[in-house]
Amino acid sequence: RRTFESCLFIDTMKMCADSMLALARCSNEAHGAFMDLARDIFHAGYTLLKPALFAERNDEARIAVSRMMVLSNRGLDMSFSNMDFVERLMELLRSRVEWAAQASAELSASPLASAAPAPSPPSAPAGVPDARVALQVVEVLFVALTWQVRVVDWVKASKDEAP
Repeated sequence: RRTFESCLFIDTMKMCADSMLALARCSNEAHGAFMDLARDIFHAGYTLLKPALFAERNDEARIAVSRMMVLSNRGLDMSFSNMDFVERLMELLRSRVEWAAQASAELSASPLASAAPAPSPPSAPAGVPDARVALQVVEVLFVALTWQVRVVDWVKASKDEAP
């Protein structure tokens, strides 16, 4: 757990999560510890995804999104259909799209746009996820929405089966 929580490299996070998952299948204590870790990671990420905190603590939020992505890829979506969480993820993606559209328009309106080689794209401002984080947010959002659709389908199926 400590290694997973302190790790900055995604491959190490994946190996730690896989090891914890294997142990969780064999031991109730390990299962409880793994679920506690997943819950703690979700709550930390949920807090850091507030727009103001994301802008202030971008590096910390980036790591939190990476951890959430690793856990969600192992079947652990701890959002439990929390629409506020989904909305925070969507807001981050919206800010990325709006910034990218503005940056693209500025680059194409530049008088040097056709004469010179393409300049490197500008860095995203604070509060706007960079490309890597945006892709991770898409992945976490996809898993959260997939579980939400499954839960809705299970609830509907259980109502249809009720006498």
